[in-house]
Amino acid sequence: MEHITFTTPLPNDFLDIYLHKVNPIFCIIYIYSLRQFAKGIKTLSIEEVAATFDILASDVVKALDYWEKTKLVKIISKSEDYVSLLFVSTNVNIDKTDDIKIDNVAKKFDTSPNKNDFEEGIESEKATNFVVSPVRDLPHYSIEDVELRLTDKEVQRLFYIAETLQGKLLTDIERKMLLGFYDDLGLSVDVIEVLIDYCVANNKKNHSYMKTVAYDWADMQISTVEQAEEYINRFTSQYVEIFKYFGITNREPIKREIKVMDAWLEAWPLEVIREACEKTIIQKGSMNLKYAGGIFESWKKNNITTLEQIKQLDKEYYDNIKEVKVKQKDNKEGSNQSFFGKDIKRKAAKNNQYTYEGRTWDYDKIEELERKRNQL
Repeated sequence: MEHITFTTPLPNDFLDIYLHKVNPIFCIIYIYSLRQFAKGIKTLSIEEVAATFDILASDVVKALDYWEKTKLVKIISKSEDYVSLLFVSTNVNIDKTDDIKIDNVAKKFDTSPNKNDFEEGIESEKATNFVVSPVRDLPHYSIEDVELRLTDKEVQRLFYIAETLQGKLLTDIERKMLLGFYDDLGLSVDVIEVLIDYCVANNKKNHSYMKTVAYDWADMQISTVEQAEEYINRFTSQYVEIFKYFGITNREPIKREIKVMDAWLEAWPLEVIREACEKTIIQKGSMNLKYAGGIFESWKKNNITTLEQIKQLDKEYYDNIKEVKVKQKDNKEGSNQSFFGKDIKRKAAKNNQYTYEGRTWDYDKIEELERKRNQL
């Protein structure tokens, strides 16, 4: 693990000119990148930095492009996923354990920012106010830590499996991440294999997504391949199916929604869940877990467990409504309706006018039926 034995100095230009007027997230990205540079990490994963501060990867790129414009940072190379930096005029103490050989960089990329990039970092009326929220992260592993762990046959197997599934050699950052899954989160090599295979199959190979899945599985205490595969099956089929019942197809469920749906799936058949979702949409117009939960509670109290019982209950409701209407019509058959004491029933006259009769309903009975219906 890392042992900090020195400080990381900040250049006066950064403190005096930019710190008070640049968007906070830009300053945080600068300080974070400088610290990594001081530790000997010359190349940063854009996704890793974005996940650390819970921001978009595009914001990380925009911040680094801005700092290059100020001449405080030089971008040596940049790809879609990684960026290599050189900090200018910073008298930074570099860890002796990780020698940075900037002079040996083979190729230089053109990363000149757009004309407005410089102003995007300056605080103004139109500038975005970023809020940096703390996120859960794995422990730091030095390169020496990784090398030492390679004596463990399970760690060797883990790295081999990851490289095979992804079809490429692992970077140092990826090795550290996988060690975190194995050591800190306590996931077995076999479970991590299922995790990587799932992410690769769904083309979600970025580190942030893999970490999110790993954290979730650790929280749910998934410890066997069978548990992992069962969760994936439920996530990719049953959760998605329930979301479709609610008319949602453009996002994945969050933890709270998964917890609620797990309770439903353990207690009710999928066809019954669909009926509850459809009734919720009819009444609320959108997904409402609380309302749907109330429907399930009502069915449970009335010992209703199957779709056939629900349909029978619906039929009885509509039959009762029809019966009330018929009775009201029969009771008023042939009677005259009055309005302010005046007869409003009109018999057919010479001009062939139609006869209109007012309706009288048993509202107490209908309200009682409606209350029972709304509880279903």
